[in-house]
Amino acid sequence: MVTEEDLPISSLLLDNKNPRHREVAGQEEAIRALLGHQPIKLYNLAVHIIDNGLSPIDGLVALRQGSEYVVLEGNRRVAALKLLLKPAICPIPRYRNLFAELAKKASLPTVIRIKVVDDRVEAKPWLELRHGGELDGAGTVRWSTGQRTRAFATPGTQEYKAVATLDWVFEKAESGANEALYQLAENIFDNKITTFGRLVGDPSFRSYCGFDLIGHDMHLTDSDSAVLVRLNQVLLDLAGDLTVSDLKSKEQRKEYIRRLAERLGESIDTPAAKDTTSSSDNSKPSTDQPSTKDAGEQTGGSGSSAKPSAGTTDPTEKETQEDADNNDSAAPPGAEEESAKQKSDEKKTERERARSKKLFYGLRLKNCGPRTRDILLEAQKLDADTFRNSAAALTRMVIEFVVTQAITDCGWTPPPRDELRQKVQACITYLDPSGKDKRYKDIRNQVGAPDSIIGGSTLNAFLHNPNYFPTAVELRSIADKYVDFLKELDAAIGQAKT
Repeated sequence: MVTEEDLPISSLLLDNKNPRHREVAGQEEAIRALLGHQPIKLYNLAVHIIDNGLSPIDGLVALRQGSEYVVLEGNRRVAALKLLLKPAICPIPRYRNLFAELAKKASLPTVIRIKVVDDRVEAKPWLELRHGGELDGAGTVRWSTGQRTRAFATPGTQEYKAVATLDWVFEKAESGANEALYQLAENIFDNKITTFGRLVGDPSFRSYCGFDLIGHDMHLTDSDSAVLVRLNQVLLDLAGDLTVSDLKSKEQRKEYIRRLAERLGESIDTPAAKDTTSSSDNSKPSTDQPSTKDAGEQTGGSGSSAKPSAGTTDPTEKETQEDADNNDSAAPPGAEEESAKQKSDEKKTERERARSKKLFYGLRLKNCGPRTRDILLEAQKLDADTFRNSAAALTRMVIEFVVTQAITDCGWTPPPRDELRQKVQACITYLDPSGKDKRYKDIRNQVGAPDSIIGGSTLNAFLHNPNYFPTAVELRSIADKYVDFLKELDAAIGQAKT
C-alpha cells in the first residue's frame, strides 16, 4: 500500500540498482554514477531547484527497508539536494565548488514529502508510466516542438505569430473538415514552425496574404478562402524544399512573396509596394478609362506620348521624324544598368537558392581526418532530393566521425556506451560546460529525445531502420542544426594537435 510521509533527506538512500546506471556498491558510487559524464545536467537541476523549488508536478517514491528508505523515483532530485546540503560528497573538485557556491543562494529543505511503498513490484506500474515512453498514450506524451513553442513563446515574437497563424489554420481546417490541410499545418507546426515564423513575422508577407495579427487574434483584410489558399501554398512549400536559408533576409522574403504571387496568378499588394505610390485613390489611373498615354495614341491627341498623325509636322520640332521614332524605341537613361542589376540579383537569388539546398552548407573541416573531409564533401555535393538514403547515411557518418575524433584527439572522457547520442552529449558537455550557449540549445535538449528529428534515434534510423524513409527537408534541417557544433569540434581538434 502506498503511503505518504515527510522524511529527512539525510535518511534517503540513492538506489544502487537505478536503471540510469549499472548496479553500484554504495552511496558514493551512486553519486558518481548519477553525475556520470555529464555532471552539468545534475548541476543544472540543482540550479532549477534553487530557483524554483522541487517540482510540485512530479512526486518522489521510496522503498521502505527497515528504518531506511531507498529512492525509486526522483534519484536525480535527491542527489542534487544531497550535493547542495553537503557539497563535500561531490567527487569532482570543480563541481564540488560550484555546488558549494550555489547552496549559499537559498535556504534548502531538509525534509521532503515522499510516497512510500513496501516493495519494488508495487512501484513498477508507476515507474513504467513515468519512464516507459508514451505507452500508446498511457505514459508520458512529450510535447512536440510546436507545442513547446505554443506554451513558451513570448507574445510579439516570430514564433508566437507563427503559432497564432497556424492555430487559425487549424480552426478553419477543422470547421471545413479539411483533413489534408490540418495534417499539412500540423507537419509545419511540429517541424518548421521557426521557419514559418520568419515569414509571418514580416509585415509584407502578412499584407500580401491578407491578414494581420493583434496579439493571438487574426484580423483578415481579405476573405477566409483567399487567405487559406495563400497560406496553404506556403505550407506546401515549407513541407517541400523551402528552408530557413531561403528566407533569412528581407530581400529573400520579398523575392519569395513575388514568386508566390506569380504562381497563384496574383499581383503583389504589400506595404513595400504601396510605399512607391500615393496613398490617394485619385493618383491611380482608372481601370475604366485609358491612361493619358493610351488616350493620346488612340485619338492622335496632343498628349506627351502621342505621335503626330501622317502628313503633319510640328514647326518647333528640331528632330526628324526618323530621329523621333528612334528615340521612342530607345531605352531611358540608366535602363541598361538597371536591367543588368536585375539580372545580377536574379542570378544571386538563384545561387542562394541552390546553396540553401546543400547539406552542411558553410561547413569546412580543416582538422578532421581525410576520410571525414571526403565524406563531408560528398554530402555537400549530393542532391538530397534525388538521393535521400545516400544523403541520410552520409549525414550520419559526418556527425559520428567528427564527434568520435573529437573525444579521442581532445582526450575527453568517452561515454559509458558507444552510442552516437551519448557521444554528442559528451562533446557538448566539454564545449559548453555552463549549458548556456544558445548555439547548442536544440542539440542539447533534443539529441536524447526519441521523437526529435535531430535526435540520436533519428540518426540511428538512417542506417538501421529499413522502414524509415528520410525526406530532403529533414536532412537539411538536421545538417543545419549541427553545422556550428561540428565547426567548434573541428576547432577543438585543431587546438588539441598544437
